[in-house]
Amino acid sequence: MLATELETLASDLGVSDCVKFLGLITDAELDAAYARATVFALPSSKEGFGIVYLEAWQRGLPVVCASKGAPKEIVADGVDGFVVDPGDVSMLADKLNLLLSRPELAAAMGESGRRKVEAKYLDTAFRQNLDGLIDDLLSRIPARHRQRVEPG
Repeated sequence: MLATELETLASDLGVSDCVKFLGLITDAELDAAYARATVFALPSSKEGFGIVYLEAWQRGLPVVCASKGAPKEIVADGVDGFVVDPGDVSMLADKLNLLLSRPELAAAMGESGRRKVEAKYLDTAFRQNLDGLIDDLLSRIPARHRQRVEPG
């Protein structure tokens, strides 16, 4: 949807006074927005991998994603966030209410997500995981078929 369509939808739904469409923002503004947040919810069925979920976890926020698309592959339902059917508004509302009414649960899920990012997605962990995958693949190639590739 285009921004104008979303603004029209917000107006039609009567929520224009509590929804802000910020457009492009600076890194500092993004950090401030995450700092004000209690939960990060993006139950979109069109989301790719979901870097935004990693960003939210880095800041200790629990996340809510859709059961369709790639994010459901990284969000551990009930551990570091919730996976919801994007068409089930009641389910989404229930999960948001649960996180907002139980700050200790939200904090625990956000912390679990933060640890996941540190363990799997930051540069050092990413390189270690990639090196492990490459080593595993190379170990499956018979020695007579391997070629040494020199850097440079």
